[in-house]
Amino acid sequence: MEQDATQSLLGYIIAWLPLAVFLVIWIWGLVTLKQYVRARELASRDNAAAIRELVETNREIVGVLRDVKSEFQGRKS
Repeated sequence: MEQDATQSLLGYIIAWLPLAVFLVIWIWGLVTLKQYVRARELASRDNAAAIRELVETNREIVGVLRDVKSEFQGRKS
């Protein structure tokens, strides 16, 4: 019974994994695009500030993804 539940959960995760990956990439793209537009508005005044804003946003996104990955790996163990 326990093995069936594990296989069922694994099958569920595998089935939804491509959609989850797509959503993460899509959301990352939207956030980056939003920050790019904001950075372009700042660029008229300070290009360095615009670039720093984009870099900081991407660092935050990578940090969140690493946290999610480590949490997922912790649950998997």
